[in-house]
Amino acid sequence: MRPRGIVIDVRPSVAYQPALAIRGRRGRHVVGAIRRAPDPGLVGAQRGVEQVVREGWFDVVWRGRRRRVSRYRDLADLRRLISVNDNWTIDADVRRRLSAAWRDHAGQDPIEIARVFSLTILRKRARRR
Repeated sequence: MRPRGIVIDVRPSVAYQPALAIRGRRGRHVVGAIRRAPDPGLVGAQRGVEQVVREGWFDVVWRGRRRRVSRYRDLADLRRLISVNDNWTIDADVRRRLSAAWRDHAGQDPIEIARVFSLTILRKRARRR
């Protein structure tokens, strides 16, 4: 990478629990949170960014967090999402509340999951400190 080049690091935030909700005509009905076990890859990526900044290879241009909401049409879509995320678990009480809310909404309204992403923009230093 050339000096002053830009790196954009976007990944799921290390510490957050995705919020599970149903979006109805009267707003968002939050059902509960999906438990996330720590992801060693995300922890390592965060440490790596901190290390290259600490060692003087890069400067932080901007750092922040953003929330993104994904919508799913039904419980089967949600199950597929959970099956590909090994570190996600929906507790039994949240599962029961979700099923009840889904029935109350007559299966017509989308299921939403709010995720939090961390975003860091880095600039390569011309010379290492």
